[in-house]
Amino acid sequence: MQRFAFFTLMIKWGFLMPLCLIAQNTDIAVGTWRTHLTYHNAQSITESEKRVYVASANGLFFYDKIEKSLGILSKIDGLSDISFSKITYHNTLKILIITYQNGNIDLLNEEKNEIINIRSILNSRFENKKINHILLSGNTAYLSMPFGVAVLDLVRTEIRETYANIGLNGSTNVIYAGAIAKDSLFLASEQGFMVASLSPTTNRLDFRNWRFLAPPQRTNIRTMAARNTSIYLGINGNDIFEYNNGTFRSLNLKKGSIYTDISAINNQIVISLENQISVLRPDNSIQNFTNPKIIRPFQSLIDANGKIWSADNALGLVTDTNGMFENTYPSGTYSPQSFRLRYFDNKIICLGGGYTNNYLPNNNLSGFYVFENGQWTNYNGVDKLIASVDIPALRDFTDIAYSPLDNRIFITSFQDGLLEWNLQNNQFTVINANNSPLRTGRLSGCTVDLEGNLWVTLHGVRLGEPSVYRRTRSGSWQPYIFNSFAATNPLEIITDDLSNLWVRQSPDLGGGILVFDKQNRNKTLTTEPRRGGLNDLNVRCIANDKQGNMWIGTDAGIRVIFDASSVLDRANIDASVVVFESRELLRGEAVTSIEIDGGNRKWIGTEKGVWLFSADGSTLINRFTAENSPLLSNKIIDIEIHDQTGEVFFATDRGLVSYRGTATEANNSFSTIKVFPNPVPPNFSGVVTIQGLASNASIKITDVSGKLVYETSANGGTATWDGRDYNNIRARTGVYYIFSTNEDGTESLVNKFVWIE
Repeated sequence: MQRFAFFTLMIKWGFLMPLCLIAQNTDIAVGTWRTHLTYHNAQSITESEKRVYVASANGLFFYDKIEKSLGILSKIDGLSDISFSKITYHNTLKILIITYQNGNIDLLNEEKNEIINIRSILNSRFENKKINHILLSGNTAYLSMPFGVAVLDLVRTEIRETYANIGLNGSTNVIYAGAIAKDSLFLASEQGFMVASLSPTTNRLDFRNWRFLAPPQRTNIRTMAARNTSIYLGINGNDIFEYNNGTFRSLNLKKGSIYTDISAINNQIVISLENQISVLRPDNSIQNFTNPKIIRPFQSLIDANGKIWSADNALGLVTDTNGMFENTYPSGTYSPQSFRLRYFDNKIICLGGGYTNNYLPNNNLSGFYVFENGQWTNYNGVDKLIASVDIPALRDFTDIAYSPLDNRIFITSFQDGLLEWNLQNNQFTVINANNSPLRTGRLSGCTVDLEGNLWVTLHGVRLGEPSVYRRTRSGSWQPYIFNSFAATNPLEIITDDLSNLWVRQSPDLGGGILVFDKQNRNKTLTTEPRRGGLNDLNVRCIANDKQGNMWIGTDAGIRVIFDASSVLDRANIDASVVVFESRELLRGEAVTSIEIDGGNRKWIGTEKGVWLFSADGSTLINRFTAENSPLLSNKIIDIEIHDQTGEVFFATDRGLVSYRGTATEANNSFSTIKVFPNPVPPNFSGVVTIQGLASNASIKITDVSGKLVYETSANGGTATWDGRDYNNIRARTGVYYIFSTNEDGTESLVNKFVWIE
């Protein structure tokens, strides 16, 4: 059991508003994190006196009823996990119970600002640990599990006992929901409707003390709640039934529906079903709520004022608290899925598509998401509900290329060709077999060279057919054919400093790296000496650094080819080993992504987290894992850096998160210097950031008398100061001046800032 203090990111607004009017902060402080999660697909909801909490598949947020604002809770605030299951609030103990799909549990004390983590189920022997339902009774929570029922003591903060193997003849039985009436615990299970006495003398661990009841239909019972002595059952595809004194009564609510939740609140039964929320009043009258904003209500509640609040799996938080139904949720990505990240024109673009490990289509239509000025805009051709930008419905986007000469974006699809996005008029064009030589839809990669030519790779072509095409700015196409089987299965493609093309190839279909130029001079780099000298044929990523060296990540670690643009002119090529602490850098690690920041440092993603190394790889600067940071998962899919802010984005298998680094792309002059925070507030514990500097500039900070306080060098175009001088003495209140020296040796005053102690 672990305890954490928690903090919240508040998104203040005067009333509930749609997504497009609720924004995150544009920038975050250097050395801090923020999550980029998916909130519109809400699935669980609960209410405290002050807040309404909502959980989606990988996001947790709340609506503050007093401030009339949205807030976000995540690992940054001390939560222990991601991928939420069910949530509920205990009004007496002031505890929000947060459960996760892996069985992990957090107890968030709303008054003490404290989180207690319970890992008993997470660390248990059971295979499937997703919590399906939470039933509160006194200070006990009965957790419906795939293996039975776990009994959580909320005062002692521990799992008190577990009712496992309570199915027929002691078999494993999936429990979907629970309810208590007449001192008995009723369960909706995979094997039917069952009950056991809560008497202290009853051994509920023994399956023989559970008996099955006979509802009108034994299967598809997924939801239930109790009011007084009655149990209300939701039988999917049938109806809602009231059980009392051994008899069942049909409510004739909406027969044939899927019932996602039944909750007992304020002596009322609130039922969530397809496109509708129904409330069974204390007098047994039924009021049905339908509205264009009620699309897929997964769980709903009714507050003390009679207002509806619903976790809608399409529209986020839906409520009529202001008199009419509205929806709201924090800005986020359309889907938790992330396949590729790219930076262009002060924007981060994330693709939600991709292909399987066997290079088969995913049939993913989630499109792509663009992050700019602290706000996400989603683009896809299937969603018409949450203000996504409508685009042609291409499936399985795989790569992105930006042409600054034409101000166009190109996005490859693994099924449907190429999507061209003209940023000048915001128009989209599909390029496929109908209007180009691209005879297969399985496009795996793309890049744009210095001349503005677009290069596209085609996966799975036949030997002797083009696997790469070049499209010039004038629109003409040129095919490239290579005489090796491996070259018929290309994946990612990038350029070096002379616009030679580097292509990593499918590892189980030949592997290695293909290097070629416009004239189709080409070589294949393999593990053989003098023919590449790679440490593994499974090349996961390649990155050209700021000194023209190609960094190669494989299943076995890192290799570097120095002076990469001369490879086609060299008879022998052997990739070099990078040494860190007297051994090979990341030897034996599967390196999934390499990204170069403004200081030429290497951000390296693996299946065990993230590493930041110095430019030559000899010094470890940072190490981030899901255990020591807000990183959502140790399995890194891709990394991308916002050149202007230095914010580093990490795509993981569980969502997207970012960290504000200390390096940015450098400017040629000091004309756009930005110092923040300025003024520095009292008790500030972060770093002062100086951004917009010339490349690797030298920085001197002085007080008003001209006394040197601190000296450093920029990482690319950014320098930082922690507020302490060379004697580790903290700065005093006053004005401080920043002087910088660029590469030609000229020094100038570039800015000033105020420090308030």
